[in-house]
Amino acid sequence: MRALTTLLSTITALFVHAQSHTWSFALGGQGQDDVQAMAVSDFGHLYVAGYVYDDIVDMDPGTGQADQYSANSFLASYTTDGTYRWAYAFDGGGFTEAQLAAGNNGDVVIAGRWAGSGELDPGPGVVPANASGNGRLVVARYDSTGNHLWSFNIGGTNTESIAGLALDAAGNVYISGIVYGGCDFDPGPDTIMPFPNDFIQYNFLAKYAANGQALWARMLRGPAVFQKPVIAVDSAGNAYISGSVGDSLNLDPGFTNTVINGVGPVEDVYLARYRPDGSFHWGGVIGGSLDGFAHAIAANADGRVVVTGTYRGYYDFDMSAGTTTLMATIPGAYDAFVAVYDSTSALQWAKRFGNNGLDMGTAVRMDTQGEVALAGYYAGSITIGNFINGFGWDDAFLTRLDPNGNVLWAFGVGANDYDRASAVAMGADGATYLGGYFNNTIDLDPGTGTSLWTMVGFHDLFVARYDGLSTGIPTRTSPALLATPNPTADRVSVHANEPGTAQLIDATGQVIRVLRLITGPNTLDLSALPDGIYLLRCGPAAVRVVKQE
Repeated sequence: MRALTTLLSTITALFVHAQSHTWSFALGGQGQDDVQAMAVSDFGHLYVAGYVYDDIVDMDPGTGQADQYSANSFLASYTTDGTYRWAYAFDGGGFTEAQLAAGNNGDVVIAGRWAGSGELDPGPGVVPANASGNGRLVVARYDSTGNHLWSFNIGGTNTESIAGLALDAAGNVYISGIVYGGCDFDPGPDTIMPFPNDFIQYNFLAKYAANGQALWARMLRGPAVFQKPVIAVDSAGNAYISGSVGDSLNLDPGFTNTVINGVGPVEDVYLARYRPDGSFHWGGVIGGSLDGFAHAIAANADGRVVVTGTYRGYYDFDMSAGTTTLMATIPGAYDAFVAVYDSTSALQWAKRFGNNGLDMGTAVRMDTQGEVALAGYYAGSITIGNFINGFGWDDAFLTRLDPNGNVLWAFGVGANDYDRASAVAMGADGATYLGGYFNNTIDLDPGTGTSLWTMVGFHDLFVARYDGLSTGIPTRTSPALLATPNPTADRVSVHANEPGTAQLIDATGQVIRVLRLITGPNTLDLSALPDGIYLLRCGPAAVRVVKQE
């Protein structure tokens, strides 16, 4: 098997910050292997979902020997230093399009369209997936050690697909996707079927309690709704969904009947927000002269939402009466975009990245301070702050942007063939994780070191961790800290006089959280931590924080 590499190196700065390759690994057999989704829990567990085809794959990248897997899809867990914890292969079937979300108690939810037979319980129990028809939707929850907690099927006789999955602070589960005709979203004896059985394609979003009980489902209806919608949820349970709109789209059929209209000749991007009870709040169109697509979305605790994807021509990213237009590098070529909106739908900032090829944002995350991690792929070369050369046909990129959209760092990795980034995750300690697939030989260290991996089969999957480093810019004076309310049962507002990085330290002296401070108020979520006394420290400044239910 392949040995895990840990190559710590200091590299040349890009703009104000740089990144270091901390570790990476690659896994694969003779077939096609890929990472589809990743998530990091507050307990320091990295979860990876993906697929392996046509060969046996050892999911342990270290010197140990994990079980051999040859199924279509898998769910695996690693520590944040890359050490193997456990893995489960969905034998006899699997998720063709897996989505993943980690809960704040360390558990993990996986969802997607299921193909074949197979079962969902890795233990002695037997929980069949019961897929039928053209494809059924499956949602399953596991604890931090991989034990099956619950799972269910939903769907009808026609083709369905799950494209988005998110959890709120209470552990409630939200999914989004596409259905054709009727679909019962209640896996129990009751029926939640907001869609008529008319064989028309609908976008949907649905909510389930932390125990899997169905709560509500909503449909979005319009002609030529082809792009699968993605979903994000803030800590209060507000849901954000983004997908494609053609001529028009009804965001709230049967209730407010809010209809939005496309502005381009093909497909535009829509973004909408729904309250925790499923009622429609707001929605709008991002569009322009040609077509565009949303591929990923994320939200943070205060309701800021970030969307990424690709577009051609010129696009207006302001959903209000204002105008914020970005022109693609070459009008007929696709550029990657990323845009951030506040909880009222007001545009905060928008950026485009591209050159003269197909450039696409495929995965995005946002932390509590509003910093964004964006991953995707590009053809030939791309400009993300600085010019980044390519290595082959398509290459993966990863970048971090500050809360105002300024590029902190960016790099590309690839081989002399097709390489794609399909997943990104952010750790509470400031780490950024990248997942995807590669062909031939790839160097996952963008700095002066090397982390070389050579594929075994058609293409192999990779996972890598990167950490930001200071670049020699003079250290700023650490800000004074003020935390309120204190004691707190869940969240505390940390006020800082200037930007900085604070550490949350428990009674044993362990650093359990890293908080990137901006000037003014910052939110620190302690809801998943046990009651006790913690120290929040930034340089010489420190404040005691008491967690008390």
